[in-house]
Amino acid sequence: MTKDKLAAQLQQATAGLLWPSETDAEFKIITWPDLDNLNVETVRDRLHLHPETPILYQDFYRFFQPVTQEQAWHNSEERAERERYQALVEFLSQNLHNIQVFRVGEVEIDIYILGQTPQGQTIGLKTQAVET
Repeated sequence: MTKDKLAAQLQQATAGLLWPSETDAEFKIITWPDLDNLNVETVRDRLHLHPETPILYQDFYRFFQPVTQEQAWHNSEERAERERYQALVEFLSQNLHNIQVFRVGEVEIDIYILGQTPQGQTIGLKTQAVET
């Protein structure tokens, strides 16, 4: 799948989907075509961050667990949202490899969910969380 087609499908998969935190945030598509190695330091360099800016790595599946796990108290709207998140996780895992989640900052956290296409391009999603 081409980078443009993948980005279009990601846009469709995340349309109207908000990452839950103290302020719910939408998803934005990120493409970094010339990034060979995906790790904390390359993310820090790409974002031009100060060396002391905290960047935490989080496991991809563990990151999505709170929004993909079924809860007995979910109503029909919450179940539908959970199913959309499950579909998003499946789509990402089927179309990208080396998927990683980077949490940048404290309190107001920028979240990057990035993976690599078979052609070696880095693509993914950016969202935010507020955690006080």
